[in-house]
Amino acid sequence: QVQEFLYEDQGMHFINKNFSLKTFQNANVVATISNAINEKYLGYGLNNTKIVLDGLDVSKYYNESHLIFNNHKIVFLFVGGVGKKKGQFELLEWIGKYNNQNNIGDFEFRIVGGCTPKYKAMLEKISGKYNINNKVIIVGAKSNVMEEYLNSDIQFVNSKKEAFGRVTVEGILSGCCVLASNSGGSKEIIQNGINGYLYN
Repeated sequence: QVQEFLYEDQGMHFINKNFSLKTFQNANVVATISNAINEKYLGYGLNNTKIVLDGLDVSKYYNESHLIFNNHKIVFLFVGGVGKKKGQFELLEWIGKYNNQNNIGDFEFRIVGGCTPKYKAMLEKISGKYNINNKVIIVGAKSNVMEEYLNSDIQFVNSKKEAFGRVTVEGILSGCCVLASNSGGSKEIIQNGINGYLYN
């Protein structure tokens, strides 16, 4: 089963690409978790792929009573390990620039997911550049992510390419306004302006 974009989203690659592709070609079935992942592996010349969509327990995340923009503070959320292709750095730059030009007002940007000391220092440097250190909360890994969704207004999913878009689905189910990059699995889940928003 192929569950991730390697280079595009994780910054990883096959050590021996030819051997890896031969292994896939010799398999009875290569299960892919979205159309986006499937198209990538069809591009490698495979003819034995089958889409088996990823899934999650809807009852765990669904909350129809979550009201957004109900407090004076706007809470932005990003769920996922911090990495160069996940989009947190670009997002923080955008929030900093936008706030300097338009003054968002009282807001908080919460980053929930594993974060190395190196990446934490990079995030702190960007937030310091725009003087928003006190508004950026690097939460780190957390077992109860649902708590974060329910206390947030806007969730960003702006990685280069989500393989399926699990965090996209989680955000929608929990009642956040989800803003995702128009790529990978997210664009298969979000209908722009209906259950979220896509940007290029």
